[in-house]
Amino acid sequence: AAVEASGESHTDAKVQLPDVSALLAQLAAAKAEIKRVEGVAAANGKRANDNEKITERLDKRLRGSFWLITDSFSLSSKKMSSAQEYETVVNVERQSLFKAFVPPLDWLRMNRMTHDVKEKIRRYAPEFSHGPWGEEISAGGAQRAHLVPFSFRCCMEWICIFIPFVFIAALSNDEREMLCHCMVLGLYATKRFRFSGFLHSPVNFFPLRCQEKTLDLNPSIMFFPILSLRDILFWNGEPYHCLIIGSSYDTMMMAGFHYVLPKPGQTLADSDSFCELEAKHSDVAKAFESFKSLLLIVVPYLASQSIKTLETFKAFLCSFFRAFVVTQQNFPCPEVPENCDAYVMCLKFHKRQIKKPSFSGQVSGDCAWSGEAEGGAGDHNGLLPHPFLLFLRSLNAWCNFLHSKGQWGAWNTYLAGKDPVQISGVTRTLDSSVPLVLLPSCRDVEIDGGDCIFCKAADVCENPDLYPQLCDELLQAAQGILDQTTRVTEEDAGKILGLQRGVRVGGDSAATGAGAPAAASGSRDSAAASAAE
Repeated sequence: AAVEASGESHTDAKVQLPDVSALLAQLAAAKAEIKRVEGVAAANGKRANDNEKITERLDKRLRGSFWLITDSFSLSSKKMSSAQEYETVVNVERQSLFKAFVPPLDWLRMNRMTHDVKEKIRRYAPEFSHGPWGEEISAGGAQRAHLVPFSFRCCMEWICIFIPFVFIAALSNDEREMLCHCMVLGLYATKRFRFSGFLHSPVNFFPLRCQEKTLDLNPSIMFFPILSLRDILFWNGEPYHCLIIGSSYDTMMMAGFHYVLPKPGQTLADSDSFCELEAKHSDVAKAFESFKSLLLIVVPYLASQSIKTLETFKAFLCSFFRAFVVTQQNFPCPEVPENCDAYVMCLKFHKRQIKKPSFSGQVSGDCAWSGEAEGGAGDHNGLLPHPFLLFLRSLNAWCNFLHSKGQWGAWNTYLAGKDPVQISGVTRTLDSSVPLVLLPSCRDVEIDGGDCIFCKAADVCENPDLYPQLCDELLQAAQGILDQTTRVTEEDAGKILGLQRGVRVGGDSAATGAGAPAAASGSRDSAAASAAE
């Protein structure tokens, strides 16, 4: 238009063309700015979305709907194996940690050693500084729990599950049982043989808040190792991860889940000791499949074994349940519910040294276990429990869930047809108010705690009126054992273990039963009733 207005020809006009490279540079800068702005917006949006998720999850934590709980499991009925299948699977020439504690028969005879007996067994508990959430044990944050019970008569109820690990074709049944006792309880000569008996090994311990309630008195915590069935049975001390699930929100808070919170910048908790997984995570599915496979071979085997000591209502209920399971083909198994949006707590167990006995040559000198501490923060707290022992504890929690919630109709009908049971003059109809266990532990067998210092201390604190020789100093020491906030002397521990229920000072004769707080009134009937529970 300018050319035409000037009257010049198009060919003579000199048109000023823009600098293309400058335009391209400006365009690139504009695009970069747009990308930056979009990135900031996206980051802000992501941050807002993350904050919304964190807020939503914190709200769910507070309301108790964040974690997967046993009460929300789906159930599937699966066919059980024969009672012999468990022995067949375990009776293989494959090395495992359990077998490392089995002494050769010839070595035993050469050194004239025998397994620990009730009169000789002593408590050898490794030291742990922290529980699974990092809580301090010395401050009462957690209690060290034996997985296989320490109390002698309780431990005897568990022996049957370990006998198949002592597989040597040339042995008689009596020899196998004797070696199994050595494997579990340890060896005794003039003193206890160094590191013998996995009962005293760190692999048989798990520190947990309120363990006497959630593992023993009313089992309600389940463990699902993220391992295959064979890796659980033939574990050799390798590090592994394990799911931990409670029956309810209250149970999980009691066990210490309130310690678990994401760090700044995390949407889910993830630390050196634990992490949170979505319930639909593949590791969760793997852990549940292994649990079910193991359950279907272990339960029928245990059901075929008889209970040795029937002195409590829980022991009677256990014997009824085992007899019932023998008549069944299927067993209810836990399943993660479909479309579950909950999360699962996963514990991380790290590599650590597991000290084992050395069975070689003639024993000479002081072979007693030195009792050195094997835990500590420098060793990831020393937490590395045997996955099979965690599974066995989980069996109790699962059976107790089925029983207390009435989830197995055939069992409900069977139990309703049983006659009431009488113990120590107290008659009771066994129903869902009595916790069900498949493997008795602690006061399930010995009503006053027996020779387990922790269980004895619990019974003393719950039923002080049943102990006529109890003084204030020993009561305080017993409470210190439960709280684990003060170190109790060997002398005081011996005195507590030596306490016997008997005639109440200035009052009635205390009935022989198992402890519960109702006995504090001194009433003979109430003491007997609560004890038999």
